[in-house]
Amino acid sequence: MGNLPNPLYTMGSPPRDEERYMRIEIDKEIIAEAKELNRVFQEQKSSDKNVAGRRSRKQKRQDAWIGFLMELVYGKYLKKLGVSYVHVPMVKRDSSQPDFIVEGLTIDVKGTRSGAGMFMQPTYYGKDNLKWDLYVGFRTSWSGLGKVEERKLEKIFAAGKKPFVEIIGFSTKGFMKHILAGNPVPDVWADTGRKMWNGSGLEKNVPFDAASENTKVFPPSLLFQEPLLRKALTRTDVVGKERFSVLFCES
Repeated sequence: MGNLPNPLYTMGSPPRDEERYMRIEIDKEIIAEAKELNRVFQEQKSSDKNVAGRRSRKQKRQDAWIGFLMELVYGKYLKKLGVSYVHVPMVKRDSSQPDFIVEGLTIDVKGTRSGAGMFMQPTYYGKDNLKWDLYVGFRTSWSGLGKVEERKLEKIFAAGKKPFVEIIGFSTKGFMKHILAGNPVPDVWADTGRKMWNGSGLEKNVPFDAASENTKVFPPSLLFQEPLLRKALTRTDVVGKERFSVLFCES
């Protein structure tokens, strides 16, 4: 993995449990914006190949607004950190473009409704699908789809509270390929408990299959913690990809 740049490798004291996940509250306005972006996007789609399944295609299209929400939230997260970025909205980009670019570092945002980890498709139609430098996993504070989801959100707002999404962790394409190839977590990340959820036994944690074909779920124990993401993104000693070079699992 090469030499480790100390500013990233040394994190200090392990974060408390409540600090491991970055929670970001959302309001009705950002939900409405995400749903409108999804509506425009779905009208532009020319193929249904990604929405086959038990539920109707129409319902799956409507439920897809969650992906737009995660992109909007991640943009807010970067702005709060004072990080400059380039973002091409999903309605205007194709599969050859990442969600975000930070000084040449390509970032893809993954979201799920109250899921157990970050859902990934390492291959897509037989081709390598891990093409971006960084993957950031989000999950919602609520579960459910369609009308069930609407009622849950309405109930939260009616109680004077706000739903939230949280960053459950992040990884790099190199690290995920390293793990998917059957390799153990490098000792340098498993020795202190500061970089990942567990301080020991990480070699027993492996990505597991999801219900969807070719989908792997990376549990939180195989994701780097958000404090490390924050620290790397705000480094001033290096720029772009160099901020995360130690995590790429490249020789």
